[in-house]
Amino acid sequence: MRTPSDRRGSVSAFVVILSMSFVALTGFVFDGARVMTAYARASDTAENAARLGSQYFTGIRENHPALDPVVSMAAMRHYLQLAHVDFGVSTSEDGVSVTVVAHVSMRLLGIFGVPAKSLRVTRSVEPVLG
Repeated sequence: MRTPSDRRGSVSAFVVILSMSFVALTGFVFDGARVMTAYARASDTAENAARLGSQYFTGIRENHPALDPVVSMAAMRHYLQLAHVDFGVSTSEDGVSVTVVAHVSMRLLGIFGVPAKSLRVTRSVEPVLG
């Protein structure tokens, strides 16, 4: 037959498990929102840089429009350096491509051993003439 002394500490274990579950759930919400925000910012930065780089054409009056890769790359690099992000840019005759890398540390989930996340976002622009 069980006595009240046999159950001593069972409420404490329940409270600890419940508290850890609450912290983990809060971590998913908090750190998940931070990851989504970082992705949106990286995507926006990459899109803006690609759009900027696609605006530099030469040879329009000669009826042979082509993207000026030197000026385009310089403009994209300058924009991305001002944004303080890790990036990669490339140009071709068909357009430009920008890759932005964002790093997000896990503040609450780090308690449970979840490592920092790296997000890589690539956006490309193919200019349309006409």
